[in-house]
Amino acid sequence: MTPSGILTEAPGIRTVGVLVVDTVDSVAMKERLGQKRADEIYRRVERLLRKAISRTGGQTVKGLGDGVLAVFPSASSALRAACSALQGVSVYNRDATDTIALRAGVSVGDVAFEGDDIKGLAVDEAARLQTEAGSNGILLTRETYLLARGRTNCALEQGPELALKGIDRPVSTYTINWAESPEGTDLEVELPDKLAAERRSRFPFAGRGAATTTLGVPVLGEHSSLIILRGPTGIGKTRLLAEWADGARLAGAFIFYCNAETGSRASLQEVATALREFLSSLAHARLLSTSPGYRRACEDLAAAFAPPASDTGLDIEHSEIVERLVRFVAHIADDSPTVLIIDSVQYGSSATLAFMDALLKSSVANVRIVCAVTTDLTSDEVTVSDDRLMNTFPLSEHVQSFDVEPLDLDGVVEWLERQPMLTLGKAAPVELDDIGKEIADAFHEASGGNPNVLGLVIRDSYDLERRVSMDDYGHWRTQSDIESLRRSQSAEKLIRTRLGRLSAEEREILDIAAVVGLEIEGDLLRRVSGKNRDQVNDLLAVARNRHFIAAVDGVERFETEATRRAVYRIMSTPKRADWHEALANALLARADDGKTLVPHVQIARHFSEVAAVHGRHADDAVDHFLRAATRAIRTEPSDAVNLAHEALKVLDTFELVDDAQLRGKAQAVVAEAQEELGHPGPQLSRELTEGLRTHSASTV
Repeated sequence: MTPSGILTEAPGIRTVGVLVVDTVDSVAMKERLGQKRADEIYRRVERLLRKAISRTGGQTVKGLGDGVLAVFPSASSALRAACSALQGVSVYNRDATDTIALRAGVSVGDVAFEGDDIKGLAVDEAARLQTEAGSNGILLTRETYLLARGRTNCALEQGPELALKGIDRPVSTYTINWAESPEGTDLEVELPDKLAAERRSRFPFAGRGAATTTLGVPVLGEHSSLIILRGPTGIGKTRLLAEWADGARLAGAFIFYCNAETGSRASLQEVATALREFLSSLAHARLLSTSPGYRRACEDLAAAFAPPASDTGLDIEHSEIVERLVRFVAHIADDSPTVLIIDSVQYGSSATLAFMDALLKSSVANVRIVCAVTTDLTSDEVTVSDDRLMNTFPLSEHVQSFDVEPLDLDGVVEWLERQPMLTLGKAAPVELDDIGKEIADAFHEASGGNPNVLGLVIRDSYDLERRVSMDDYGHWRTQSDIESLRRSQSAEKLIRTRLGRLSAEEREILDIAAVVGLEIEGDLLRRVSGKNRDQVNDLLAVARNRHFIAAVDGVERFETEATRRAVYRIMSTPKRADWHEALANALLARADDGKTLVPHVQIARHFSEVAAVHGRHADDAVDHFLRAATRAIRTEPSDAVNLAHEALKVLDTFELVDDAQLRGKAQAVVAEAQEELGHPGPQLSRELTEGLRTHSASTV
């Protein structure tokens, strides 16, 4: 089953639209503003570019210094992306002291896809046209104009005939009057990156009509509310949130998304992540230009998290910081319904729960908080238990909870009917015939209706084992006995079977990656495995082809966290401990090379796993936990407390020579961090603080 998306198709030559966008005078801007400020501006523009590209059906091939190269399924979609990008930058520039200009070139033609890169005349034409486009200009070839004419609302005008370097014929051009084009104006309300990526799944969204109806559509004038989604791993909570949030976005709601699983357990870290993304959006730029109250709220919030003027800490108490956060959200909700999504809330912080509680108890209207909690984890794996969440937010008129259930047979039927739209490009679902209905029934029985398992079952049956297929009309067919498709499977059993097909080297690189984490870190894989870059890349290519890993928004990672966990659990306990030890030493070596700061928390946790199995390195685990805790006292005091307690937990388990001294140090860290917490309360990340202060200063 070919994943949806141009870049994920097999290597070869295909006809596509090509867009090249670059920043005008980027070197001069860096010299004028300094590297740090210029990079900050470009990160915001890059986010805007990537969203303009993805929402028009394109994919970013690679970054080009201060620009991007992207491909599209049609000439018209490439033009819409270019138009949207320049309109978006125009909105950004309205209130920015340090403005930015782009230029773009668009072409269409046959392009050779080779790994992660593309080559061809159309690529060269787009690149050359971009250099000729001028500040805030878009140039396109005549062929692009002819193909896109009548299929886009972009205002197209004839341009000059140009002699382009490296192209042996004059190129007739057209331009886009993007200021007069309606394209792109709806970019001001954007879907957060993670939710947009979730919607680009290779599998359809199906069988969740009742769930999306239950979530409803947020509208102005409604009382603020909380909805808690509960369900086991792989049941499809995040995909449900993504599809529902997109509907809410189209209805005019602002969307904040944070995933507590990717945070550092820091106070309000989840909220900080969501705010940081919002500050780079066009919605933020629009509010700054239209709402004086919102501007004041930004300045107010920046002041709340500014570094203390003295060693006594901030003058603002915990309750005042939460109050300012509530006021910040209130100004946004005054303009449009506002949705705050907190995914994997079981890993969240107490401070985030306090902020949610304050929002619900305030007089702020038009805010809907939606939390997703995974219910099949042990108490040792989470920081917020299901019971604690329900006790903190008892059910009421404005607090609802519902379980996300497995797909029923009708849901699986809908899934298979929609799959040809993604796999074969069909314009509408293809109704199942009798054979298709038998296959759907078999897949439903095999997966138990769990969408994660169902995806694995379909992918293995289609891609790897070739037991099912689709004909050119989108009808499902089977090359084996239907009963063989009914065998009940679990995600772990399926992944175990797939791992068994790998060589020892291929399996080893995946094992190491699973111990590292969700994202693939090539440098660590090379250090631990002892293999060079090409060898590791070749092994990762096998893992990619077997659907263990994938590139998500340019970052290579396991396809799902459930996949990583399954690979991790399938390893033998001693082997896992050996990899944890090797990774701890690799992280120390990388820090010694001057490549990074010492990641004490990661090292401590790796050594803790080693100590639990082999009984060695317990002292190293305690040492690194305490180093990390000491470093966090001023910046993240709640983290410092948690890390000191992790050190004490190791001390409770093992008898160490310096036990009394280490306990005293841990208790001193806890006392100092708790004193720090008494003054400022939870702090947002330094990055968010700097972003708020910088933007407030630039827009006064």
